[in-house]
Amino acid sequence: MRIGRLFLLAAMMLTSASAFAVDDDETDNHGKPKPRYELGARFHFLTVNPILDNYYDDHESVNGYTVGPILSRRSEDGNSRLILGIDYSKTSPDDGPWLEAGDDPVEAEYTEFRNFSILTTNFMFAHVFRRGPFGFAVGGGLGLAFTSGTVTSYPTDGNGNKLAGGEPDEKNIPKVTPTVLIKMGPQFEMGRIGTVTLDVGLHNGLYAGASVTTALPF
Repeated sequence: MRIGRLFLLAAMMLTSASAFAVDDDETDNHGKPKPRYELGARFHFLTVNPILDNYYDDHESVNGYTVGPILSRRSEDGNSRLILGIDYSKTSPDDGPWLEAGDDPVEAEYTEFRNFSILTTNFMFAHVFRRGPFGFAVGGGLGLAFTSGTVTSYPTDGNGNKLAGGEPDEKNIPKVTPTVLIKMGPQFEMGRIGTVTLDVGLHNGLYAGASVTTALPF
């Protein structure tokens, strides 16, 4: 039943694509789209677990979300976009033992995260492979990540339990770090209304999410 509904939705979007075509006010004398600015927001579910699995034999799950406003500039031909964003990422891992790959279990650290979050300012450039209002965007960019919160570790008894009376070790987390962003995914342009994008990539972790923007009147 769900598959049937998905096919029905896809058919409706295809048959109504002409309703979202770029209108005359959006084109120049040669019929090409003009540069356009769009303002909106994006939301990503993110995880760093697959990355951590390469470095730790034992660790807590690190999942979270990213949300923030974005400003997008579509090029004159509609085939590229420059995206500026300010994003807030939040994660709350459970307290538990972390053991680096290859270490003896007695070297595990019982780690506690408190109020851990990341604020990122970033820009991305994306090329869009377009066919009418539909497209597929591939791109990347750079940003600066500002972290807050604390990460504190304690020695364990070798069985993953916090050692009674163990001396706390508060980790020195850089307050500002450079970050790399990668994105790819389908997008749908709705004329003057704006753009809907579904994408996956790398942004403070591996992510899957969506963004919605609306065209600005200039």
